[in-house]
Amino acid sequence: MGRLHVLPAQSRAGARVVRRSHAVAETENSKAGERAGRLLLGPLSRCVGRECGVCDGSVEEGVHMDVTGDIVRAALDEAGGRVEHDEMGVRVHVTRSPTEPMSIVFRPVLHLPFQGRKRVVVGSREIVYGAGDLVIVGAHLPALVQVTRASAAEPYVALELSLDRPLLSALVAQMPPSPKKDVESVAVDSLPESVLEPSLRLLRLLPNPTEALILGPGVKQEIYYRLLAGPVGDALRGLLHAESALTRIEGVTEWMQNHLDTPINVGHLASHANMSVGTFHRQFRKITGTSPGNYFKTVRLHEARRQIVAQAGTLAQIASAVGFVSPAQFSRDYKRTFGVAPSRDAARFRTSTDAPAAWRPQAAHPTSAGDPEHGDRTSTPENQVTGRSAVC
Repeated sequence: MGRLHVLPAQSRAGARVVRRSHAVAETENSKAGERAGRLLLGPLSRCVGRECGVCDGSVEEGVHMDVTGDIVRAALDEAGGRVEHDEMGVRVHVTRSPTEPMSIVFRPVLHLPFQGRKRVVVGSREIVYGAGDLVIVGAHLPALVQVTRASAAEPYVALELSLDRPLLSALVAQMPPSPKKDVESVAVDSLPESVLEPSLRLLRLLPNPTEALILGPGVKQEIYYRLLAGPVGDALRGLLHAESALTRIEGVTEWMQNHLDTPINVGHLASHANMSVGTFHRQFRKITGTSPGNYFKTVRLHEARRQIVAQAGTLAQIASAVGFVSPAQFSRDYKRTFGVAPSRDAARFRTSTDAPAAWRPQAAHPTSAGDPEHGDRTSTPENQVTGRSAVC
């Protein structure tokens, strides 16, 4: 698929300079005028579309920069970087400094970063993405995540939509048929520019609950349609193919998410996926990057940490609720995963009075244990943890 050039956020003034430079260059054909135009444009002289006399690019680039800049401002100013709209499955992510690698369990989502950069490791795959990309996560996946480019002046900013398969199915049913395509559990491609404007409208709705409830679903549907109609459409359609390995393994991981206190039987899981045991093992590791047993332990631990944050019971009760028979084994696995003993986590969360909302329980996201991406990392409890943290 071809990559569309969506620039990182720039100021309105900067965008006006770009457009003014284009206008000067188009009206003044002298070489001096062209040199002046290049000087004004500097590193921004990368355009697409019809040719420009100054930088061999497009007059429309300034418009794209304006929209992207507006999206970032809406996320930071209007949405405040701490918005989560459960009814629509919408989140705004903001991180104001680089982070250490953190242990997470991805949920199936569409992740639209508009500023900054992030590195993700799923199994043996290393994935880097940032402004102008679209990230499609098709299954619940254990991973390591690290924000590599973020600052107070230019935070990491992203819009995230929980993957809405019923909406995808309804839209695909109304569109021309497309050939089946196998897709990766995590796919990264260019964000179509047609998605920018509805993304901005959605962000501007979020601070008003009534407007978000009434108008938001229509805007969300438009975003999904624009994605389906663009270069990434086949990848999204691939998530709906009932016979694909990804769809069948995702059905198994969803069952695991809902039965954390139930001992797993690989033969039963393979039957659920309609695969032989050998094929199931291979496909599960290929898609999730780990074995069924390790996967199940990881999601159990993340749910345990969510319950510790919520102060949902004693450590022994929480360990039992997520399927650990031995409290000692629970403590060892917890510390190995999160870098801190569960007793220390419990004490810290009991005494913490300024933990951001993202570290409080989120009923609509059962795998969430906390998310430093929603706020300034310097103010979140996981700064005191050596090593890995839970985030969803």
